Amino acid sequence: MKAMNKKNKKENVKKVITLLINLVISVCVYKLILLLGDKINVMFYYIGVTAFVCTIAVLFCIYYAKNGYTFSNTKITAEDLPSELSEDEKNEFINSLKKKKESASKLLLVILPMILTVFFNYIEMIATGYFAQ
Repeated sequence: MKAMNKKNKKENVKKVITLLINLVISVCVYKLILLLGDKINVMFYYIGVTAFVCTIAVLFCIYYAKNGYTFSNTKITAEDLPSELSEDEKNEFINSLKKKKESASKLLLVILPMILTVFFNYIEMIATGYFAQ
């Protein structure tokens, strides 16, 4: 039990570090877009922010598809599958679904920092009175 708990802790720490690294990268890319829009041409802002938000939307759709077209995180057992399937087919389906859900959860480690970056930017703009101008 201790070995499993230790393994879960390592995985969770790895996920948090990955999340923080992705957040830093996301903020840097977003701030670069804002800087280019401010210093060079405003079209960099419009195109860059649109591409950034569209990337979030596309990644979210990919996440949804890989997660089995559901937001549910319940595990499917062999009893949940139709009886017409053989045990090998059931096991193969469950294993493929498990792999897809694992890759979908990794994709969330990219999507969440991007959403937080946009959210923090709008909070910053509201706090500085940018919309009041």
